[in-house]
Amino acid sequence: MNSEEQTLIDGLFSKLKDAETASAPRDAAAEARIKEHLTRQPAAPYYMTQAILVQEAAVNQLNQQVKQRDEQIQQLQAELQQAKGQASS
Repeated sequence: MNSEEQTLIDGLFSKLKDAETASAPRDAAAEARIKEHLTRQPAAPYYMTQAILVQEAAVNQLNQQVKQRDEQIQQLQAELQQAKGQASS
């Protein structure tokens, strides 16, 4: 594990701790069901962590693409308005 991966894992668990302290009481039945699965699949937290980190990276990448598209749209709209202004002059 490199330092970037360690930082990502630590950041995820920091977010989980914040969620735990700020959330409503947990559903006892859901918690019991999760514990049952963890008993049978003790490696599940490892794979869940990996899945969450991959999903976060994908969401961040998509958000960046949306931001770039929004900037492109604004630029094109400005160019269109400028072209319309020149055409009517």
